[in-house]
Amino acid sequence: MENLTVYDVATRNVSFVEDTATIQEAINKIEKSELRTIVVKKKNKNSFSILTAGDFFNFKIKKLDFSTKINKIKIKQIEKVHKDTSIISMLDKISNSESYRIVVDEKDSIIGILSCSDIISGIDPELLIKKQSIGNFLNNHFIKTAFANESTLNVISYIKDKVDGAVVIVENEIPIGIFTTKDIIKLLKSKKDLTRPIRNYMISPVEYIKQDISISEALDYIKTKKFKRIVVVDNNNKLLGKITQQDLMKLFYSKWVEMLKHKGTKLNKANKQLDKKYQKLVKKASKDYLTKVFTRNRFDEYISIEIEKIKRYNNSMFSLAIIDIDDFKHVNDTYGHLEGDNVLKIISKFLKKHARTSDVVARWGGEEFVVLLTNTHLEDSIIVAEKFCSAIRKYDFKNIGKITCSIGLTSYKTGDTKESIFARADKAMYLSKQSGKDRVSIEA
Repeated sequence: MENLTVYDVATRNVSFVEDTATIQEAINKIEKSELRTIVVKKKNKNSFSILTAGDFFNFKIKKLDFSTKINKIKIKQIEKVHKDTSIISMLDKISNSESYRIVVDEKDSIIGILSCSDIISGIDPELLIKKQSIGNFLNNHFIKTAFANESTLNVISYIKDKVDGAVVIVENEIPIGIFTTKDIIKLLKSKKDLTRPIRNYMISPVEYIKQDISISEALDYIKTKKFKRIVVVDNNNKLLGKITQQDLMKLFYSKWVEMLKHKGTKLNKANKQLDKKYQKLVKKASKDYLTKVFTRNRFDEYISIEIEKIKRYNNSMFSLAIIDIDDFKHVNDTYGHLEGDNVLKIISKFLKKHARTSDVVARWGGEEFVVLLTNTHLEDSIIVAEKFCSAIRKYDFKNIGKITCSIGLTSYKTGDTKESIFARADKAMYLSKQSGKDRVSIEA
């Protein structure tokens, strides 16, 4: 449906008349073509209007001389739309049966007419409501009836402004005939006496269907019979209403949209629940289970993003610190792994406390931590790293006593990869170890 264009659904069987033609000539041409509308083209101008059966009837009511030329009558100009325009974009622009657009090609030549019914019919929800009966869709506003002895003029007035309209003629609530806009055209052409009863001009007998027929069966019936509308009766053959193909497709489309919205709401709720679960899993997977700082994999992603930012914008900088707890094997061997785990937890808290909100702290593995210092030059990162060292050095780990750490620092250099920057920081950290531990070093 998203790729459907106005050309796919427009009525391409178009009847034309120049605006220099008379009203009678237009009536003759529209009756001959068996259409309900005729396109009026202004002479020497690429602009168009449309005349409908309702317009011709209004001319009759106003006692307008049918020998009058169309260019002497005030009729509304119709907007043009290119044939490749999406049908979806036209839904709000053509919202009723009196709305039209002229469909043109690349050369601005007219190739069809687009109406509300064309749009509704073009949006096919397929077999969505196969099991719905036609009776469930009928409302009183679809019913327009007249008695056989009513004047033809009165009956025409019921439908003159409805291009796809029709009146069902009834006796004792049972349909005996039908009168349509097509019949109006024939009467206007033949100049019949419109004061005579409608029974003289109605189509009889009228074909109808029972209320229990399904929507899909009703559509098949319309297509087979080539009807514009169907008359619906109850099980006693009493009139329930009539429904046009356009009305049927509107209801069909409305039901489809309603069901899609309902399904969409349910899917949306389900998606939100799944998204929450997913976010929880992502968050859980991103954090080290013991220290609650980021994992090595997550840190890897952050540093890749920082490198990409520098390559793209060339106005960023970052530093990298690798922190290794001194003599941590001795802690585990002497005091046990539970005490060792407690040391890791406390140190991770110190790192998060003294790092900025924009910095990224992660456990690299074992007793090693890493900190990504965003937008930070090497000189400034030394100050932050010294705070890490000092905080850990001063803390009393109760049963264990004092703990220290060795830190290696480096900053991004042009052409760096993750591997090259980590290699430099790692060398700097080992330099701290070799220099007596409990200190911050930069790779020479």
